[in-house]
Amino acid sequence: MSNASAGATILVVEDVDTMRALLVHQVGGLQGVGRVVQARNTWEARRELRRNRPHAVLLDEVLPGESSLDLLRELLGEGIPVILLTSLEGGGPERALPEGVLHRVPKGGEGAVQDLLENAILPILKTIP
Repeated sequence: MSNASAGATILVVEDVDTMRALLVHQVGGLQGVGRVVQARNTWEARRELRRNRPHAVLLDEVLPGESSLDLLRELLGEGIPVILLTSLEGGGPERALPEGVLHRVPKGGEGAVQDLLENAILPILKTIP
């Protein structure tokens, strides 16, 4: 992770350890990102939200336990930009996004992560002073 004193804070909410680690590593390496915090579920995400208000959240669309949609409504209510990560069949960008969500990115491999970085995260970073 980069120095937390400068740049955007991004929260990654993903229950699969290997995917979460990949996202944290890739997003943390972007210019303009100062800190990447992570959570495995909605409970951990809320804890991190209290500690570190993020500039944006990468939210797995399907999490164990409480629905990610409940957390999504809270994030949007607080004006925090959200990018949904999905492994759902037919869950790609062509599927209708919940109102307020910036992007939906299919999970799976380096290509999907690169797409996430180029088309979803970088535009957000450009809007942060």
